[in-house]
Amino acid sequence: MQFDHFRESSQNKSVATPSFTNLDSAFLFHRNQLFAMEQTRNQASGICLPASGSSVLREWLNLERLWSFKKVTPSELELTVEMITDEYLRAAILRGLLRNPFFRPNELVLNWIGDHTLLNAMIVDLYEQQKNYTANFTNVSNRLINLLEDSLDAPKKVTSFLALASLHENFELPAPLLVSVFDRYHRNPAVGFALLEYLVFHQKSELMEKWIKETLQSPYLPFPLNLAIWLSLKHINPALFEDYLEKLKVLSRHPNSPLDRLSTYLEQLTIKKKTITFQSDSLGITMAQFMLHGSINQPGVGDSGGLSTFLNQLGNALVENPNIQQVFTFVTVPYSPSEHRPPLQSLSRTHLLVNIPVHDSDQIGKEDFLAYPLQLKILLGLLLREINPLPDVFHLRFNDTLTRVASEIAGEMNIKTVLTLTADPHRAIQKHYENRTYLQPDEYPILNQALFRVLLADQLLRQSNSVVILPSRQGIVDLLPYFPQLPQLSQQKLFATIPEGIEITPKNRNAGDSANSILTKLRRSGPDSSHTHRPLILNVGRLSPIKQQNILVEAWLNTELWRMVDLVLIGGSASNPNPTEQKMLRTIQELLERKPEAKPYFFLLPALPNSQIRELENHLAIYYPFAQPPLYVCSSLKEEFGIAILEAMSAGWLVIGPQAGGLSSYIEDGKNGFLADTSDLKQLERELMDVFSFKEDTLKEIAERGQDTIRQNYDIRRIAELLAELYLKTTSISIQKIDHENHPDHQPAVLLTF
Repeated sequence: MQFDHFRESSQNKSVATPSFTNLDSAFLFHRNQLFAMEQTRNQASGICLPASGSSVLREWLNLERLWSFKKVTPSELELTVEMITDEYLRAAILRGLLRNPFFRPNELVLNWIGDHTLLNAMIVDLYEQQKNYTANFTNVSNRLINLLEDSLDAPKKVTSFLALASLHENFELPAPLLVSVFDRYHRNPAVGFALLEYLVFHQKSELMEKWIKETLQSPYLPFPLNLAIWLSLKHINPALFEDYLEKLKVLSRHPNSPLDRLSTYLEQLTIKKKTITFQSDSLGITMAQFMLHGSINQPGVGDSGGLSTFLNQLGNALVENPNIQQVFTFVTVPYSPSEHRPPLQSLSRTHLLVNIPVHDSDQIGKEDFLAYPLQLKILLGLLLREINPLPDVFHLRFNDTLTRVASEIAGEMNIKTVLTLTADPHRAIQKHYENRTYLQPDEYPILNQALFRVLLADQLLRQSNSVVILPSRQGIVDLLPYFPQLPQLSQQKLFATIPEGIEITPKNRNAGDSANSILTKLRRSGPDSSHTHRPLILNVGRLSPIKQQNILVEAWLNTELWRMVDLVLIGGSASNPNPTEQKMLRTIQELLERKPEAKPYFFLLPALPNSQIRELENHLAIYYPFAQPPLYVCSSLKEEFGIAILEAMSAGWLVIGPQAGGLSSYIEDGKNGFLADTSDLKQLERELMDVFSFKEDTLKEIAERGQDTIRQNYDIRRIAELLAELYLKTTSISIQKIDHENHPDHQPAVLLTF
C-alpha cells in the first residue's frame, strides 16, 4: 500500500479549538483556558494574588493564568513585587507575564532578581521578549546599574544583571563598574559567560584583549571558558585572533592544563576543518540533531537513554539518503582532566559528531537555569560559525532550556527547525500533582521546574517550522488536551506523524564473546551455569525515577516470582553513579534487604554498549531453554516511544510496557505484546502474574507477532527516509516523490489531520 505520510497543513480544513471536557483536571482546564480565552487578554483588571485553601498546583495555575490575561498597571506591579516574597508564587506570576503580550516590563521587576536562578532566568526572558517595548529604558538602566553595584558579592545576581545588560545598547554599564565586575569574575565560569556576552554585545575590545592576554599569562583560567573567549575574538577580529594564536603555539604549557586543552582544541578544530569536507551540494541539505543531556557513547549512564542510540543510528542512516548531504550531531561533553574529545569526529561518511565542551557541575551546575544555558548558547553559536555552510534544518526533541537555546540560535541564523512534540512533563504533572493540597519540600522545585518546561514547550512549538508527532493509538487526540493550540497552528506549520526506529539486525545471529561474558555474570554460561534452568525478566535503561526500576523490583518480590524467575537490570554507572542513580540504587537495596533470600536471583549490571545488549537479547531469544520466549519488562511511568522495547521485540522477546505514552501505536495488548498501568504497583503485579499464567505456545505466538511488527515497520533506514522528506519539505526544497510501502495493520508515518 502506498500513501503520503505528510502534506502541508494548509490543505486541511480549518477547525476550531476543541471544547474542554475533563472538568476534573485542573491542569487540563488551565491548558484549555490559556488558549480558549485569547480574546480576553488585556481585559482583566484588579490585582491578582494567591488564594488560600486550594491545592498547590491549582493555586500556581490560577496565578499564572490570571497574570497571562490581565492588564497590568504600574501600581499593581509595584504592590505585587513588594507583597509576594515566595519564590514559587513569583514564578507563577512570571510565567503568566511571559505569556502576556501586552505586558511592558519596567524597573520594578528587577527587584525580584536574587539567588533563585529559575526566577532570574524568567526575568531575563521577560525583558528579552519585550526588549523593544520596555517601559522607560532610562529608569530600567539606572535601576539595573544600582542593583549591580549593590550585588557585586552575589555571583548569581551579577550573572543576571550582565545578561540583562546584554539585551539592549541602552543598558551599557559605567566603565568603572564593568572593570570591577571583570576583575572579580573573569575567572569564574558561572559569571564569565554572561560577562563575555556583555563584552561582545557592547564591543568592549580593550577588555576582550585583556582577557585574551590573561588566558596566556594565567594557564589555569578554566577551559572551556577560555575557548569561548578565543573563538569570540576570532569572530570579532580575525586578524588579532591569528596574532595571538601564533603566540599560543610557541607557549610552553602543562599537559592537560586548561591552556593545553585550549591549544589542543583550537589546533584540532583547524585540522579537522581542513581534512573533513563540509558538504555544500545544492541538490541536498545539511541537518543538525542534538544530544544535550548525557553521553551519546554511553546509553544507560546518567541522563543518557535510548535517544543516544537512536540519534547515532539515525544520523548514519540519513546520510545514506541522496537528498541529505550531511548530518551534524551536537553533543555536550563535560570537562574532565583525564579525558579529551576532539571537536569533530566522523561517525560515518558524512555524519559528523560535534563535541561541545562544557564546564563540569562543580563550576556551572546543570540546575543553574541561567548560567548553564548561557554557556551552551555561546559555545554552540561559536562552533556553528566554524561550520560552512550552516545546517539547513535543526531537529529538536526536548522541552527544556537547552533545546530552547538551539531553537533561538536557529532563529538568529535563519535555520529552519523541526520539533518532536511530546507531552512531557505535562502527563507527569497531571498524574502526580492533581488534587494534592500539600507537597513534600523536595516536590516544590520539581513541580515549579515542570511548569516552566510546559511554558518552554509552548514557546518551542510556536517557534518551530515543522512538527513531528510520535505515533500513539489515538494519534493527535492524545496530545490535544495538553496542547489545545494545535488546531490554531494547523494553517501555519507542517505536521507529520513519524515514529522512531532501530537498526534491524539479522535473525539467528550467533552470540559473540561479549554476550558470553554477560551470560557468565548471570550464571548462565561458563563454570557456573546454575541459573540456566530459570526464566528471566530483563529491564534495560538509565536508573531514574521515571524508569521506575524500583517498582519492578518490588513487584517481582511481592508476587514471589523471585522463587522461579531471575530479574536482570542493566543500567547506570558502575564507577561514578550520579545522585539520581545513587538514590535508585539505595531504594532497590532497601527492597532487597526486606527479602534477603531473593538476592541470589537478582542481577544488576552497569550500562553496556548497545551492541552488547542486542547481542545478548538475540542470543537468549534463540537459545532460551523454554518453550515460552524471554520476557522484557519496561517499568517506566511512560515511554514516548521506547527504543529499548523496539530492540527487545525485534529480537523476539515478549514485552510488557507502559500504557502511558506511545507504545500503544505498535503494541496491541495481548496480540503482539502487553500494556500495563505502570503507575500502579498492584496493576504491574497482576500483569506479571497474568503473563506467566498464559500457555507457552500462546506467549510464543505473541512474541513472534511483536517481532514481525517491528521488523516490518520500524527499520531505521525507513524512518530516515520519512524524516529526510520532512526536512526537505521544511526547507522548501522540491524532490521527486518517494513512495513508501506499509504494513496494513501498522502505519508508522501518517498525515496529521485535525
